[in-house]
Amino acid sequence: MQRTPSVIAVATLTVGSQLAVPAVGLATAAIPVAHTATTGKLYVGGTTTMKWGPVTVRIRVANHKIINVGATLPTHRNRSKEINDRAAPTLRREVLAAQSWHINTVSGATMTSDAYASSLRSAMAKAGL
Repeated sequence: MQRTPSVIAVATLTVGSQLAVPAVGLATAAIPVAHTATTGKLYVGGTTTMKWGPVTVRIRVANHKIINVGATLPTHRNRSKEINDRAAPTLRREVLAAQSWHINTVSGATMTSDAYASSLRSAMAKAGL
């Protein structure tokens, strides 16, 4: 018995003239496009300094809703980088889900979580949220 290998179609979806997103699946499959990085208005929270370094949170707001969150976190020590690389995506998801600075603390990243929430609160105040 001879087997034929499976083939997955790979295409590139171009949004505008600057962004290419790899698309895996059937060529006819619809791919949802999220907000672009330039949608909404950017607000930068105050820098909160914790024991291991500064934390600054940025939020992008459209229609009185946080649509994106980013942060500058300490990574100069290997342990700080390890902790913050794990904590950052969780904190981001928490903010987008809660739409508030009242977010859960990430276990093992208490100081980062507290500093993140403090800077986030400042950014949200600037945005009038």
